[in-house]
Amino acid sequence: PDVELDRARKMIDIGAEALVVVGVTHDPGLYELIDRTQRPAVAVSYYDETSRFPTIGYDNWEAATIAARHYADLGHWHVGVLHGPVVGNARTQRRLRALQEQDFGIDFAFFEVAHSMAGGRDGIDRLRDRHPDITGALCFSDVIAHGALHRLNALRLRVPDAFSIMGIENLPGSEFTYPQLTSVRLSVERMGELTAEAVISWLNTGMRPAPVSLPVELVQRGSTIKVPGVF
Repeated sequence: PDVELDRARKMIDIGAEALVVVGVTHDPGLYELIDRTQRPAVAVSYYDETSRFPTIGYDNWEAATIAARHYADLGHWHVGVLHGPVVGNARTQRRLRALQEQDFGIDFAFFEVAHSMAGGRDGIDRLRDRHPDITGALCFSDVIAHGALHRLNALRLRVPDAFSIMGIENLPGSEFTYPQLTSVRLSVERMGELTAEAVISWLNTGMRPAPVSLPVELVQRGSTIKVPGVF
């Protein structure tokens, strides 16, 4: 948050007419800066009608719920969750609450990892060391999932026959992993288009845009499979 605030100040100092920020967790100084300078600011990657900023994004609770239901439908009862840092990240926090506060019939094991391919690789090692009976992993980003999949392939654990894995975001590269990665599609490109339109309209008309909730959906590919014996 302090880095974000520092960069926002610098951008406004060099003439930025509006700001696009990520998520709804920010340093209080950012709100003060935007109020004082009267700059339009739109928050992306999160949908919240009550936010100080107009939000254009998706329901992170729904994204995690869709992923968990997919694993439940496939008969997985013990699933590892690899997620990025929690502190200051409302998106990750909401996804975690969705898994913790609903009953999917799944015993989740949570692991905080770096939001990177290396984090996914290391997360698989930690997960398998502590929970050798786990049959699948849910990664809160495709980047983490790519690293996890690479590690599973290096360990010669056949995906999905021996281990299922899925991500959230549906990055373009997820269609070209081996096997192709199951993921929850977030409407990221559309989010960018709508954000640009909202900022331009706000600058031209002076009218604050309404929040926008974008759809999320499961994209099932080859990295997840029913647990053997489940029909």
